[in-house]
Amino acid sequence: SPQLYHPHDMRMNSTNHYFARPFGRHTATRLADGRVLIAGGWQRLAGQDESSVSSAAFIFDPATLTTTPTGSMHRARTNHQAVLLNSGRVLVVGGLGPPNVNGIFPGIPEAETFDPVTGTWTIVGQTIDTRWEHTLTRLDCPAAEPGCSWGGRVLVFGGFTDTWPVVNAGLF
Repeated sequence: SPQLYHPHDMRMNSTNHYFARPFGRHTATRLADGRVLIAGGWQRLAGQDESSVSSAAFIFDPATLTTTPTGSMHRARTNHQAVLLNSGRVLVVGGLGPPNVNGIFPGIPEAETFDPVTGTWTIVGQTIDTRWEHTLTRLDCPAAEPGCSWGGRVLVFGGFTDTWPVVNAGLF
């Protein structure tokens, strides 16, 4: 079940809210309105003994401690990363897809954005290298440099490819 950290008390409290399925290696991204987008990862579906890579997404509302399904990603993925964009959308990049017939988890090249107003996902491009266990960092302009050229872009850094750690970074 999700837990809430109380910084004033420096303690964790249970929300007493239980999801219908367990999650792992998903992303949880705070939206501009305070709700949280939970996307992808390993999820055990009802009636299954094993977990699988999922495209499902949910919205957790900390005000009501409720979780509701929202639109699914175009690609099932785990070990991906997500970041809130200045537009209020969420960018999801990379990760691993469900295993192929050889048992290999392929890298996901497509990047997607989630629109919290409509609850829908849109594929917005591809990475040069498929990668997972990387980082995404939104680049904001410092107050001293209004209108800088990198404001609102996202740095994609590090992680792993099919065989090696990634040695390059990219801007989205």
